[in-house]
Amino acid sequence: MFDITSVVINICMNSGQYECEGHIVSFLVEDNNVIINTIYEAQQTVSEHTFELDEFTATRYQNKLISLGYDKVS
Repeated sequence: MFDITSVVINICMNSGQYECEGHIVSFLVEDNNVIINTIYEAQQTVSEHTFELDEFTATRYQNKLISLGYDKVS
């Protein structure tokens, strides 16, 4: 029988850059927050957006990108 109380959530936030088809997402860990910078390049247009998330939410976002096929490049 499986005991749900024995489950440990592993949170591992890594600074670095991830890329997929012209979309670049950089993570910079600072204390308990993470600064995220996104750059999207398409048809000679570049858009950039920077925002800050708590470490838990940023980890979920990073894991979502990995599951969608983003590759870590640095």
